[in-house]
Amino acid sequence: MDRAPPARRGALRDAVPAAPDDRFPLGTDDLGRDILSRILHGTRASLQVGVLAVALAIVVGTPLGLLAGYWRRLDALVSRVTDLLLAFPFLIVAVGLAAINGASLTNAAIALGLAQVPTMIRVVRAETLRLKGHEFVLAAAAMDASGVRILAPTCCPTPSRRSSCRPR
Repeated sequence: MDRAPPARRGALRDAVPAAPDDRFPLGTDDLGRDILSRILHGTRASLQVGVLAVALAIVVGTPLGLLAGYWRRLDALVSRVTDLLLAFPFLIVAVGLAAINGASLTNAAIALGLAQVPTMIRVVRAETLRLKGHEFVLAAAAMDASGVRILAPTCCPTPSRRSSCRPR
């Protein structure tokens, strides 16, 4: 759906590309359409796919990486799941998803997100393994803190800190 103001919406048959002015900040194209409104309309789809794909990778990959890095018993299982995800070529997954659910931007974002989950798992697992031996984690464990109590404030990224996985 075109969200441009009514004055900018229609294409003019005899239009000549207009230079930028107050009415059209980036000018118009060969058909008299506003270039700025066309750019903004195209950006919407790109942002939707990018944000959804990254959110999916973070929501799925971060907890699995934390589990694998902190609890060694789950490490083998999560590592095998990660290897299984890496074994499938991205295009096969994307085409399979499109065949099952139909071609859409949402399915493309899901396919991109699933392709990044193994990378997220590995990065979070490696960082958790690195932090697991630090004094603040050992001190929290010595004070009988649960695994969740140790992982949540020290290893989960929060907007209030500059860098994730810093001691408090």
